Amino acid sequence: MHEDDHDANFKVRRNGKAVYIQISPSHFVNLPAMTEKYLTYLEVLRSGEEVLGEIYDTDVFEWIMKPFEPLLVELAPPPPGNPKHTQISLQQHLFPDFFVFDLDIIDEKLCPRRIFSKEPPFQWTHFYDPAGVILSFRDPEDALFKQPRKVLIDDGQVECFYKPCHSSTQATRELKSCKAIAAAGLYDGQLNRCRIHGVVMDEDDFILGILLSYVDCADCPLSARVHPKEPDDPPMSVRRNWSRQLDMTLSSLQEAGIVWGDAMGMAKIRELLFSSETEP
Repeated sequence: MHEDDHDANFKVRRNGKAVYIQISPSHFVNLPAMTEKYLTYLEVLRSGEEVLGEIYDTDVFEWIMKPFEPLLVELAPPPPGNPKHTQISLQQHLFPDFFVFDLDIIDEKLCPRRIFSKEPPFQWTHFYDPAGVILSFRDPEDALFKQPRKVLIDDGQVECFYKPCHSSTQATRELKSCKAIAAAGLYDGQLNRCRIHGVVMDEDDFILGILLSYVDCADCPLSARVHPKEPDDPPMSVRRNWSRQLDMTLSSLQEAGIVWGDAMGMAKIRELLFSSETEP
């Protein structure tokens, strides 16, 4: 749901398929009473409560899903064979077959309208086969023995930083945070945080690594760029600018209820930017 307007998006999964439902009052034709009902239902969902007044959240979901029931039976039938023997890969779970619908309301009748799309409307990232990820080094021979950092995807058109996955738990936690950032629309603003381009997975659906925005730092980490005892390297104005960007990023994440890193890690960054000798 969008807090600043009256549109709403829903995702429903059935038998391994995903159904995306988009609802907007702009698709309601001459129905002020129905629009008022929809806005009341929307208020119930936004409240986060099971019941608001005399309306339960289940009432809202039943109202939305009822016109889609015959379509779900047709488009997402049960898989063939014994359901107890069904095997679904992680790739199929993360990137299922999907259908997109707008919900029109005409003469008080809810009318689903299918939208044919090549991409899911709410897909926040992409899956990449390692065979399609090309290593990129200044000296091509380095690819024979050095760990990859810069890689190319999409037929060599996009540069990414490759972050290998050493822990599935850590990778899952990071991906959940990235998904929350995308859902909050923070990538669309001025948030100074690298964007996720995709996830690299092998044929067994194991997460090999994460593809992030590539920043050309000439192989020089922040710890080597900042000299705490040398206030002019880099200049204090640059350090203050970095600190403001850090504050803006953390504030945006906190407002969205997203936890990234920890207080100790942030303190270390500030200590690196402003030593006791250079603190303004």
